[in-house]
Amino acid sequence: FAIVLSLSPYMKVEDVLIWIGIYCIALGLTYIRDILSIDHKYALKRKIRITLPIWMCALIPKRMINQLNHYLQDNGEKASLYDQKEEGNCDMMIYIHATEKGFGMIGHIDFSMDHKVYSYGNYDHESVFMMEALGDGVLFIADEDPYLPFCIQHEENTIFAFGLRLNEEQKQKVHEELASLFTNAIPWKPNIVKDPSKEYPQFSNQLYLATHAEFYKFQQGCFKTYFVLGNNCVRFVDRILGSLGSDILNMRGFVTPGTYLDYLQRVYTKPHSFVISQAIYPCVKKKKKGCKRHVTT
Repeated sequence: FAIVLSLSPYMKVEDVLIWIGIYCIALGLTYIRDILSIDHKYALKRKIRITLPIWMCALIPKRMINQLNHYLQDNGEKASLYDQKEEGNCDMMIYIHATEKGFGMIGHIDFSMDHKVYSYGNYDHESVFMMEALGDGVLFIADEDPYLPFCIQHEENTIFAFGLRLNEEQKQKVHEELASLFTNAIPWKPNIVKDPSKEYPQFSNQLYLATHAEFYKFQQGCFKTYFVLGNNCVRFVDRILGSLGSDILNMRGFVTPGTYLDYLQRVYTKPHSFVISQAIYPCVKKKKKGCKRHVTT
């Protein structure tokens, strides 16, 4: 669309509308394909997906928070924020974080396996520049139990959680992909570890105090440098899920956590799909202003 509009002096309005029409038809065919697969056991498949415009996907987490607030006001303590369509435990959890204000409205995505959360971002505040759009890529591993309350209470995140069921072969592939990433990773320590006598308000330091998370940087490869429009948290999660032999989403340019949120919600409504549970953890407002998290996408 940007290319078409840049050529607007040389193209007629009808030509622009034709391109918009082609896009809308492709988007409709994607939804029709999803409906036609409703009676079949849903598997992870790499295929070209036509998604909503990026700016619309970026606002999905914020829209969901607004809907959640209205739902809680209407239902109060009777509100149900957890649903599971199949019995049994989930093998993997996908967490999509969002805030009501600021850049956090776009969201952040990470996942947990064996009760360990894996999250990628620009968590070294001393390396970020260009308004936190670039920086050293940092991966941290934290225990799931203290991590979620930390995000909800300390960071004021609302978390949308989706539980995935994997077979033994798929779980093995995820572990193998994680192991391959760590062959290129070296431990990194936030300032609070090096000098615990001082106070450091940055996210990585506060996270360590709450969860004793382990931090790693990459020596080479695409995740060595974090870039908000490229090698970001969404790309990292998609890399891990791609180890299943195919991806949930076929990456085409900049994809936001809202794209995943919309997709996983629709997959959950299908019978026999790999998404077997969904839950929402509302944020807890702090009485005092705390530290802000770095770029969350």
